[in-house]
Amino acid sequence: MIKERSDLHFFMITKRIDRLAECLPPDWEEGYENVTLCCTVENQERAAYRLPIYKEAPIKHKIIICEPLLSAIDLSPYLGD
Repeated sequence: MIKERSDLHFFMITKRIDRLAECLPPDWEEGYENVTLCCTVENQERAAYRLPIYKEAPIKHKIIICEPLLSAIDLSPYLGD
């Protein structure tokens, strides 16, 4: 449905980015143009686990969401140029 509805932009949020590879369709490649996939982190420990996976994931449009923010998080190691 997501691929067929290229007239819409889908915004999906997950804290289970480590499961992404097993859920992608066969034609995903580097992602669909009409999909933004967001990864949530709530503290530095979860950021250290999830964000390296997220950074390497084949996603065209990415957003990091810090919620619920349980403590200070340094995102600088996970941000690109």
